[in-house]
Amino acid sequence: MKTVPLLFLLQLLSLPCLKGGEFCALRLSVTLPDGIPVVSAAAELLDARGTIVQTTTIANGEGHFCDFGFGPHSIRVHEESSIPTVLTGIQLIYGEPQELRVVLNPLSSAGVHGGGGNACMAYVRIISIDGKPVAGVTINPRGTNEESDRFGRLLLLVPLGRFWTIQFERTGFRPQSATFSCSSWDESLTRTIVLQRSGPK
Repeated sequence: MKTVPLLFLLQLLSLPCLKGGEFCALRLSVTLPDGIPVVSAAAELLDARGTIVQTTTIANGEGHFCDFGFGPHSIRVHEESSIPTVLTGIQLIYGEPQELRVVLNPLSSAGVHGGGGNACMAYVRIISIDGKPVAGVTINPRGTNEESDRFGRLLLLVPLGRFWTIQFERTGFRPQSATFSCSSWDESLTRTIVLQRSGPK
């Protein structure tokens, strides 16, 4: 009969899975940026090909993936009012439970930057025909002193309950008109405006 080396036996007995039976590979702790546990969310375990192999529910800031296959995995945690968070490079380590901490950041919402009771917000991107952003674009009628930034972005207040037609203008480009309409202050409109150059490049 072969004898088991004492050191090897002690190493086996020291593994948590052997001392207490089964072990759970991963525990997720999910909070908001202020540290408050997320009441409810969903977590997905993906294999190296990006295929979802398991799902679990996050309840009161906690969730678990107790067993999964070989190789690198990733975890995607999401909740409808937050930006999804993805953790990569995750592998099961037999006998060693891992705890991962996840912070979910809230989505930007129209209500946070809303126009108030008589207007909604319209987020506009202004580009040229070749897809490049156009800076320095103003609107007519003015109604605002702002102009598009270097990324071609412009934020507008759209009056409620009517169709509002405005013209986008910039030297070197043909004016372009667009009509906006919203019925509630918490609506969020998005629009891409394409300007055509008025002369040779």
